[in-house]
Amino acid sequence: MRYGVRNSAGKAAVRSRRAAILLIVVASVLGSAQTALAASPLAAVSAASPADRSASVARVAGQVRRERMRRALRRELRRDPRAVLKRSFLKRASHVNFKLPLTVRPRPGAAMEATLLSIRRPLDTVTYPVPVGAQTLPLTGQFAMEMEFGTSLGGFGSLPSRSGHYVSFASTGGLRFANFGDCVDPPPEPAFVETTPATNITMTSGALTWTLLNPFSGAAEGDLYVDLSLRSRVRRSTATCPIPGDVADFDLPAAPLGTEPWAQPVRIAWSGLFRIAPAFTDRGALRLGRITATEPAQPQPLTTGNIWACAASSVLMGPTVPPGNACQEVSAPLIPPMEAVGAAPFPAQLKVTSFDADVLIGDVPLPP
Repeated sequence: MRYGVRNSAGKAAVRSRRAAILLIVVASVLGSAQTALAASPLAAVSAASPADRSASVARVAGQVRRERMRRALRRELRRDPRAVLKRSFLKRASHVNFKLPLTVRPRPGAAMEATLLSIRRPLDTVTYPVPVGAQTLPLTGQFAMEMEFGTSLGGFGSLPSRSGHYVSFASTGGLRFANFGDCVDPPPEPAFVETTPATNITMTSGALTWTLLNPFSGAAEGDLYVDLSLRSRVRRSTATCPIPGDVADFDLPAAPLGTEPWAQPVRIAWSGLFRIAPAFTDRGALRLGRITATEPAQPQPLTTGNIWACAASSVLMGPTVPPGNACQEVSAPLIPPMEAVGAAPFPAQLKVTSFDADVLIGDVPLPP
């Protein structure tokens, strides 16, 4: 009898312990859930005041409406690029800060001129005179820009575009930096420093700028900051016009920081006409209009800058030549080896002489 009483009491104690453990587990789970709920965005929204919730909903709804309107504007322009002339289109585009990506591609015949200057020249102008006159550099390639509606720049009717985040130009023309001063025979004469024949002068983006297109007044003006990259054909410091000797080809020193003097961009600018001229190119791209900036009909602005090239270090002069920066030889080694060659800035005057370009809608890839 006493055994049965003790057994019943033991079972009651076990049940009490199990109940206590269950209560502890439930309390722990509920506490974790309350903590997670308090840290969730839903709790933040629930805790916000009705005015804050209304403002948040209105802001999101406004963003959705603006994005929907931007898509509608893009579709409208693709159907008819002349829509950019409509007041209703301009008003809606300005209201939503519409941005239209464009690609500017020069037509065949585009060119610029480079005239070497005698001021601050790194070579003696008597021994190595400046090439006379302007040297023509044909231009091929394209650059990208983004037309920003609603930006107050350029006056009434002007459509400013942020330019220069992508530039890919190439010139197949040669450029002479220095001649020989002892030449007596008629041209052609050898050059002391020139670009390597059959190589391109490439131009890539150096900085962002603005291009202004006004389809109402027909005005167009813009500029680009470009980094020039070229290969120099160099002669020995002992070379003369009657006995020019052998040559070697050099690239500019590496510019890992991007702030080296020979890595600084030069500016080219144009000023001309712009008109809306919808059409499809032979590769299916949609054209918005055309830029025409060609002399002598449209006189073009002059810019100046340093074009860096390589030359024998022993004849270079001037404090602007960075010491200890040797150019990189890319041709076959000479026998005897070529002497030390360094980078030097050649001041030049630049001018775009012919710039007839298509303005294409979208980021159009460069044709092969």
